[in-house]
Order: sequence, then C-alpha cells, then structure tokens
Amino acid sequence: LFLNEDPVHFCLNYNTLTSWSSGIVKKPRVWQDVVKLAKVLHLGKYELNELLAKAGYPALDQLEAQAQSEAEAQMLAFWHKGALSSDKPAPFQTIPDLPTFVGREMALRTLEEWLLANAHVKPIVLEGTAGVGKTVLAARLAYHMRTSFPDGVLWARLDTTTPMTILLQFAEAYGRDVTNYEDLESRSAILRELLAHKRALLVLDNVQNSRQIEPLLPPTGPCSVLITSRHRNLALVGSNQHIHLDAFTKTESMALFARILGEESIDNESAILATIADTVGHLPLALDIVACRLAYEPGWKTADFLTQLQRKTRLLDNLTQEQRCVRLSFTVSYDQLTSEQQRFFAALGAFGGEDFSVEAAAAVANMSVTT
Repeated sequence: LFLNEDPVHFCLNYNTLTSWSSGIVKKPRVWQDVVKLAKVLHLGKYELNELLAKAGYPALDQLEAQAQSEAEAQMLAFWHKGALSSDKPAPFQTIPDLPTFVGREMALRTLEEWLLANAHVKPIVLEGTAGVGKTVLAARLAYHMRTSFPDGVLWARLDTTTPMTILLQFAEAYGRDVTNYEDLESRSAILRELLAHKRALLVLDNVQNSRQIEPLLPPTGPCSVLITSRHRNLALVGSNQHIHLDAFTKTESMALFARILGEESIDNESAILATIADTVGHLPLALDIVACRLAYEPGWKTADFLTQLQRKTRLLDNLTQEQRCVRLSFTVSYDQLTSEQQRFFAALGAFGGEDFSVEAAAAVANMSVTT
C-alpha cells in the first residue's frame, strides 16, 4: 500500500523505496531519507531513534545538534511541534461522576490550585482509608477541571490492572499501538515521549506501591499526575503536595443523607440518621450504602435499620449493596498487613470503636508500649 501511493507526496524517490523494500539496499544512503520515512509513518521519537540506530545513524537529538541547514532543522523539528497529534478529541477516561457527591470543598480547592501550577516535578497524592471517597473525589476533580487539560485525562486502576496494560491503554488513547513492545521499559519510554509536551492529567487510582507507578510517570513538564492510595509511605513519590482524606464531618454526613433521601427525611428523622452516621463512623461509602438501601429497598424503616446496625455482629453485613461492600474494601487493606499486624488489629476490636490510649491498646494486645 505504501509503495502504491504517489512517492512525490512523501518526498521520497520511488526507486529508493523499491530498493529498501526488496532488500537490494541494506542501509539508506543518507539519514534524511530515514527521517522522511519516519515522518510518513508517523513514528514517534522513540521509534525514530530505533530506526536511525538500525540504519547506522545518530539519534534525533544529535542530528539536531549537527544540522547544517535550515531545511534539515525544520525536518527534525517535526517531532517537537505536536505534528504527531491527530484530529481525534482528547481522551477522557475518567469513571462516571457520582451524582450524589457532597462536601470536600477545601480538598477540591487545594487540589485544583496545585494542578493549575505550570510544571509538576512530583505527583499529587490523595491518601486515606478504604471507603473514605478518594476515587470519587478524584473523579469529581477530573470532571471539574476537564477544560484545564486540553490534551486529555487518562485514568487507570492500579489494583486491578498491570503497568504493561496501562501503558498500552494510555498509548492507544493517543493513537499509538505499542503491542509489539513486550517489555516495560520500551512502553514506558514511548509513553514519556507522548506526554512530554502535553497538558494532560493522569489519575493513578488505588496505588499500592512505588514499583507500580514508576513506569507510568511522565517527564517533568506540563503533564500532571494525581495518585490515590491507602498508603502514606510511597517512597517514589516524596511529594509535599499530599492530602489526607478523613471521614465526613457530621454536616457532610447529613448533607449526603439529604441528597439521597430528601430534605423531608432529614427534617423528620434527623436524630436517628445522625445516630446511624455515628454508628458507621461517618465513612462516606458506608453512609452512601445505608442511604441507598433506605431509599430504594422497600420495607425498611430508618429506626429498624439502625437497630440492625447496632447489632455488633451484623454491622458489616448490612453495609452491602449490589457490588458495593464495606467489608470487601476493608479486607483488601487487612490482607496487606503482616500476621502480627492482623492480630494487633483484631485485638483493638475490644474497644468497640471508642477512643483508647496507646497503653490500653498495648494491654489488650498483650504487648509492651515500646514493641
């Protein structure tokens, strides 16, 4: 197909193309022909450098430094002008926004301020316990700031997807097929090239360790990265742009109930709903599940639901709705603890959610304070 096209359009001699394709010529006569071919094929900088190396010529940066004419400089500048972009709309891979979103105004303002900065040396980290609403907040932020990132918003879940697959998906979002690159380093290099001059937002959701995100980080520049994680000690990040997300305030909890159940329910049953919020620790996921079950499952009365929740052995059993489950969210974090940490965590159940001192925690776990 390539050879059947008008070779004048490509600025390459037909005989040259024929000699290359037939194998008569093993090495292109001049590097300019290699660069022209790469431009025709819309190769990226990484792939161009591979092609130049195979042909026995220096890499793009070295050729730019050695350019002897304005024409040569313009030819090589193609890879810095965004000429590889297509007319496709910018990718927007964000999960659906939650229509019942409430609260988090200060966190949203802070994150927006950080993301609007001109250059980002380190990722921005949104950290908190399971079910506290990190992913929901990240999605709300992505929709709110969509126009601030004209080159798109990329989204990946690190707890369910491998870095190799994520690199494939991110590259495909910009029209690049990297399936032939079967090693992490090559795919990572191509992604960095793609994002080097883009004003895009990468959301890396549910990050568990630094090893996962290292190949996904773009070079320093206009591209921004937002990480959500349950872990505070991501060594690779080392960012001072870090927000810890706590459970809802009492006001935010009642606002969520009002959004789902209606203002009338708040007026008539505010005391019971406030007790429910206290019982589930004002955890946003738990509050949302409770409100949705009260709103959409027939037969429930608010007082009866509270009674069910107050049965100590049934609390987590009642915090389930279809695929959403507080127990499952906690289990993921629990399974990442060591055996000793799991035993200590189980011992803390003796306090029933009440405040306790370090000395009391050590006593119920049969440990010394200095352990």
